[in-house]
Amino acid sequence: MLLKLCGIRSEASFDLCVALGVDLIGFNFVETSRRHIDVELASVLSQKKQTSQLVGVFLNPSLNLLRNVLDRVDLDYIQLHGDESLEFIQQCRQEFQNVGIIKAFKISCESDLQTAYLYNQQVDYLLLDGSKPGSGKEIAIDLSRVNFDFILAGGVNVSNVEKLNQKYHPIGFDLASGIESNQAVELEKIKKIKNKFKIMKNLKKYMLNDSGHFGEYGGAYLPENILPIFEELQDAFYKYYKDPLFLEELYDLYNNLSGRPTPLYHCKNLSNQIGGAQIYLKNEGLNHTGAHKINHCLGQALLAKRMGKKRIIAETGAGQHGVATATVAANLGLECVIYMGAKDYQRQKPNVYYMQKLGAKVVAVKHGSQVLKDAIFACLQDLLENPEDTYMLHGTVCGPHPYPVMNTYFQSIISQELKEQAIKQIGKLPDSLVACCGGGSNAMGFFYEFLDDPDVSMTIVEAGGDGIDSEGMNAKHAARFQSGRTGVVEGFKSVFMQTPDGHIQNTSSISAGMDYPGVGPQVAYLVNSGRVSAAYALDSEVLEAYELLAKTEGVFAALESAHALVEAIKIARKMSSDKTVIFNMSGRGDKDLFIVSKKFNFDLNE
Repeated sequence: MLLKLCGIRSEASFDLCVALGVDLIGFNFVETSRRHIDVELASVLSQKKQTSQLVGVFLNPSLNLLRNVLDRVDLDYIQLHGDESLEFIQQCRQEFQNVGIIKAFKISCESDLQTAYLYNQQVDYLLLDGSKPGSGKEIAIDLSRVNFDFILAGGVNVSNVEKLNQKYHPIGFDLASGIESNQAVELEKIKKIKNKFKIMKNLKKYMLNDSGHFGEYGGAYLPENILPIFEELQDAFYKYYKDPLFLEELYDLYNNLSGRPTPLYHCKNLSNQIGGAQIYLKNEGLNHTGAHKINHCLGQALLAKRMGKKRIIAETGAGQHGVATATVAANLGLECVIYMGAKDYQRQKPNVYYMQKLGAKVVAVKHGSQVLKDAIFACLQDLLENPEDTYMLHGTVCGPHPYPVMNTYFQSIISQELKEQAIKQIGKLPDSLVACCGGGSNAMGFFYEFLDDPDVSMTIVEAGGDGIDSEGMNAKHAARFQSGRTGVVEGFKSVFMQTPDGHIQNTSSISAGMDYPGVGPQVAYLVNSGRVSAAYALDSEVLEAYELLAKTEGVFAALESAHALVEAIKIARKMSSDKTVIFNMSGRGDKDLFIVSKKFNFDLNE
């Protein structure tokens, strides 16, 4: 992706652009423009361009003017911003053979796009600008169906560039007003936009950054008495996560204990029944313990052993993380205590049984709302009381740094496999990925390897419960991106279900793994930036999808995963049959037997 900064007219701003490696630096030679630069200054600056390329901006120039400027300024491109004809373009090609051509168009209607297309084969780049270039206003029409490559200009700035990128997928951006304050280029804005481009070009790397901040989200907001515990953990993770011996042991457990790789399955019957795109599922339910949770449990438990810890504690909601933690603790010879909200304890009795038989002590947390957030508080209290020998094996991509980074990394095995499987089985990358989102661990692992593939759309699906209405402390749902607010809770900054005065709301979902009131900071960043879309599924829709998958494919999905299926079906119906939608079946439905049997009026005791 190209970054072009235009209107540079001082040595300080030019030197900064060069130092930061800006791809294209624009000199404006239009005398009536407030961004006009003197030819002599441009000549001097052009001798210092290093790896950056220089663009001269002109408005209906004569060939004589172009000759005069090119004789004195070492330009790599000329940018034509007026009514220059195709014949004039050809003349420029013939005379200035070592200089590229960018043709800019003011776009106010569809016919302007058709005109621009006529020049597509004659120039190096097409640049699409607003109807009033230099005004700082975005292009007024939708560019999502443009069928040629273009550089996007017009109202682009550091706050909207990511959303514009995800919406239109241009090959580059041109900023002028977006790096100015009071009509003057501001050096700090140049730094910010360049940093933003670094992130956009490598989201994968950014999701694992060692600061633990993702835009405004993330961090470790902790009291001094607990901060050293997290600093020790951070040091250990970044020490071992690329260590060959650590990875060898981890992948051996992935393959031989958990049973990876998990299959990519084509839901042919379902696809035929609903029409539209082909639906596939990544079956994480076939992992040992029945869900994706064992991926990060194995990674964190190995890390705990490297740190010399003897005791593992964990929180769990639906019980899948608890079962996985108890499993790896038993396998690695570690003491294990699992905290579980009392409500979840009652509605997930099968998993309570499994955890206990695996040797774990399961503590039903009876304070607060008696759900996952209360289990997390109890777990943190235990960690404070036993810091020397205890490791808190956190179950999602929430929490203080480094937990979001660690669990994203350990869960990325899902998308590592999926990328290879998609190429082998489908012959291309998927068009759309869909994952349910409680805290976000399965979503981050499922999306990770595709984050820098702009043609792959991604959608998280939250718990819509009985509807997305909220009344005071009681919400009928857990859809954070529908009515949540940014705040700092449990040591990290993200989007939470909160009242206007900051109290955490009680949430509701048919699924124990979907009612957490917050979301992981990386997920919040990706949704806020536009890279990932957020949807929600109602409890009634979830039950319908659960039953439909069972009857068409013979597969029982966990209720969490059925949220993703609801949206996958909606997306597929809007697409043609040559497109592909893959949803992450993050777990299988055994654990939900008592919930769904009651919903379908089946008495297990008869």
